[in-house]
Amino acid sequence: MKAWLLCVICIFGGAFMVWGYAIVFGNDKTYQVLTLNKLKIRKKQFEFKYDFQWLSSMIYSFFAGVLLLEPLKVLLFDLIYLAYSTLSHKLF
Repeated sequence: MKAWLLCVICIFGGAFMVWGYAIVFGNDKTYQVLTLNKLKIRKKQFEFKYDFQWLSSMIYSFFAGVLLLEPLKVLLFDLIYLAYSTLSHKLF
């Protein structure tokens, strides 16, 4: 039961962080309206579009961390541990 409670707290904590970032960025940046002048598209083809830059930034950061940074941290930790263990073996 405690583990499920911890999972629910983590889920709601993550949702709160995403909501908090949306509040900090403000409504204009959260739902950035691309005007017709910026896109140079005729009005019949395109009315407006919402651009979720903050959400794409968070998704990019998550996958960069999971696919790039975390494996590098593990590799670096393993190399340091290997160097330390071989050095301490030779000394003692």
